[in-house]
Amino acid sequence: MTQETGVQLIDNRLQAIADKLADLAEQYGPEVTDAMLAVTRLQGFEYLIYGVLFLIPSVIIGLFAWYKFLKSGIKNKDIDEIGTGLLLGTVSALGFIITGSFLFDIWTWVAIFEPKLAIARKLLEGVL
Repeated sequence: MTQETGVQLIDNRLQAIADKLADLAEQYGPEVTDAMLAVTRLQGFEYLIYGVLFLIPSVIIGLFAWYKFLKSGIKNKDIDEIGTGLLLGTVSALGFIITGSFLFDIWTWVAIFEPKLAIARKLLEGVL
């Protein structure tokens, strides 16, 4: 009785998946492949749009917070305005963090420009 190592198990599993994909590609042809690439590219654009949609309100809220904190709060020494500015600044910072998670994620850009690589990544995530 032979024991397979973890690497051999993963290699065998990946080979089985590759064989199934090759069979499906032969059976259904390039139309399905083109559709998969288009869907993957669209998912990349979807994440890009999410990032932009979070960026716009974050900038607006950040500018308003800046105005509240510096112009109204510090100039007039109004503690309520300073607190409002800090709270809005925190909300804006959270928006920028969310924006960064979409816009600066390498896989968003890979899905747009190299959808084959993004598909391969999804397949590997499903196996491992």
